[in-house]
Amino acid sequence: MSVNRRILNLLAEELDAARHEIEALGLALCSDAAIAARHVGDLQRLDHIGQRQMEVAEILRAPDMAAAAAQTRLEAMHRKLNADDEGFISIV
Repeated sequence: MSVNRRILNLLAEELDAARHEIEALGLALCSDAAIAARHVGDLQRLDHIGQRQMEVAEILRAPDMAAAAAQTRLEAMHRKLNADDEGFISIV
């Protein structure tokens, strides 16, 4: 494994670890009904952060990062990663 690939894999692992911590925080906050009721939008943002981290980690792990970026499932991230000013795929 190349040094660059090893670094990318380690960064993906860090994103995974942070995502698991965010998910645990979200679950802890959801277990308090009053907090969950007052902060539904905030809890949804935590979930979205975790989803973005998962997508980035998957791209970093992919043997072909450009192909993985082209297939990302989150709409906003997909638009950013796959279109330049003219709407063409910009990742090479």
